[in-house]
Amino acid sequence: MPMTTITTIVVLIVVLRLFAGRLDRHRIDDYIADRGGRVERIRWTPTGPGWLGAKNERIYEVIYRDANNRRHCSACKTSLCAGVYWTADRVVPGPPDEIELLREENRRLRGMIQRVGGRVGVE
Repeated sequence: MPMTTITTIVVLIVVLRLFAGRLDRHRIDDYIADRGGRVERIRWTPTGPGWLGAKNERIYEVIYRDANNRRHCSACKTSLCAGVYWTADRVVPGPPDEIELLREENRRLRGMIQRVGGRVGVE
């Protein structure tokens, strides 16, 4: 085979893989958004859970927030014809959100008020 043919084939394979990856990311994002969540990160993991039996599916590690704002870390298999399949989904602690920080500050301030006997103000 001439070198230009090999180069063309390699370039074509890379372009197709990049295009498939973009479609996969949109498919995963749509799946989560349809259920009220939002994606934080999608990372391709070719040797993720289930890679040995995967034929045409690609495997991704997905970090997302569900409709209740819980943070999940999950493995996802998808392809153009297979849909979206989840494995190893677990809820993980994430960085505290702004509302939780405000609640913690309110608890701290209430404790300070109780320690001074409920007296608030300048004497």
